[in-house]
Amino acid sequence: MKLITGHVAELVEKKVDYIFFPDLFTVDHPGSMSRQNYGCAYMQLAFKVMKQAMELDKKGIELLDPTIAFSLGQEFMMKSFGNLGKQLGKTPEQIAQALQKGMVAFHGFEERIGENGKQVIKELRPDEKAFVLISKIYGVADPVLNMGIPAKLMDMGYKVLPFYDLPEGDISKEHPNMFWPFGQHILEPAQLVKQHPNLYAILLTHHGCGPDSVVSHYFREEMNGKPYLHIEVDEHSSGVGVITRVEAFVNSLKKAGVKEAEDMEVYARNIIHQEVDVKKGLNELNDKAVVYLPYVYPYSEIFKEMLIKKGLNARVLPATSRASADIGRKFTITEEYFSLTALLGDVFKELDKLTKVEKGRIAFLIPQNEGTETDGQYSRLLRTKLDEEGFKNVDVISPFMEDVLEKDEEDVKLICLGLLAGDLIRIAPKRYRKRQLNRIINLVKARRLSLKNLLDISKEIYMQIKITKAKKRVLAVGEVMILFNDFLNYFTFSNLEDQGHRVVYSPLSEAMWMLWKDFGKKILIKIRRCSGID
Repeated sequence: MKLITGHVAELVEKKVDYIFFPDLFTVDHPGSMSRQNYGCAYMQLAFKVMKQAMELDKKGIELLDPTIAFSLGQEFMMKSFGNLGKQLGKTPEQIAQALQKGMVAFHGFEERIGENGKQVIKELRPDEKAFVLISKIYGVADPVLNMGIPAKLMDMGYKVLPFYDLPEGDISKEHPNMFWPFGQHILEPAQLVKQHPNLYAILLTHHGCGPDSVVSHYFREEMNGKPYLHIEVDEHSSGVGVITRVEAFVNSLKKAGVKEAEDMEVYARNIIHQEVDVKKGLNELNDKAVVYLPYVYPYSEIFKEMLIKKGLNARVLPATSRASADIGRKFTITEEYFSLTALLGDVFKELDKLTKVEKGRIAFLIPQNEGTETDGQYSRLLRTKLDEEGFKNVDVISPFMEDVLEKDEEDVKLICLGLLAGDLIRIAPKRYRKRQLNRIINLVKARRLSLKNLLDISKEIYMQIKITKAKKRVLAVGEVMILFNDFLNYFTFSNLEDQGHRVVYSPLSEAMWMLWKDFGKKILIKIRRCSGID
């Protein structure tokens, strides 16, 4: 982001009329088996951040920001770029011609990249040690972001291959939900480098990048003990320090020597793919399994009771503590999200309490999503850490949240009611929440959780709000696992409430009831208004 900011600032100083900065939503990635292929959240919002932060409108600079979203179809893409053409004052005929030329140029560029890669590989001697630079494509190609590493290695007499010169791979079995194409680009060459006796990887990641913080763990998993150099790049990185690390890495490999290598395709074919053991649904568990839910108050408690009513032995992980956070930090290697660190700590702290027999029937329910944020990878990364720590017999269940609406109608209704019930508890004044939660849980146990009962509760909560004097109203929004976990938000909102302020928490039910047209939208609106959610 800082590099992009610098580039945009230079253009602003030059007083250009236009800046082309597309909104990269979903990506066209042939061969990907993921349900969606997204740019990360930064890629989707960077153009808006720049426009606002640099006040481009006031400077008379027009931002050209077509939305690139291949998942929305060809018609959408044509319309998006058509609007760009209109913005530039072009006719429909000129726009169509420009789009055609652009696509031809793009495919021609891809073909040249492919041919160049084949030539580079062909020139590798069978007994030659070489280095593969692996990162997001701009991290490899940009001379600032690659820190001059290719030039230094070539000065030392080594060949350097960008990852895109290697044959394409397939990580769909190991990482079936790798919804970032650049994540696939990083992990596919890792598998090939692991197989090849004379290739060594240099992984460049970027400070503060959420996806990098997850992919770094996967990369280490794929390398499985083979030496590689990992360099975290930011604006404070010292060129001298980086070169020193590169030299040290090269020197450490002298004892490894070289072997007579076969053709690259031989090693690509030798990669053994194995499906990751992440279960998609609760129906895949054995009858004696104990299912743990992550701590998200009060929603986890409500859904625990719902699972119990379905015959499952469900529990909620204890609230995050300093001790569990410290355990989680033992698994971090870069700038992981605090919610991920805490989840790992909560899981392994609980496992430490259990006997060997109990550990053999434990399962953790961590839903996943199609992207684009890092939390969609938490379940897969938990699987990695459980395996590394010798807990291969502990299950991870990770259904897609996008599939909720395709479930049985009664199940969908119950999930929606559970989310709404949790919202109501959160909107209640702090001193009444425990009582309201117990009331909701009793309704679940009695199979009497309904819209009518929630409407009655919302009226009661509204009266509790009216008699509770508050100094200020504070809207709390943010990452779910941070927002509804007091320890992770440093008790900020709890302390505000103790000081007499009213905190209005962003409701979790909103997206669900907007999607499900048969859920009784008018009633839901009434409940939300009665309770003060709206």
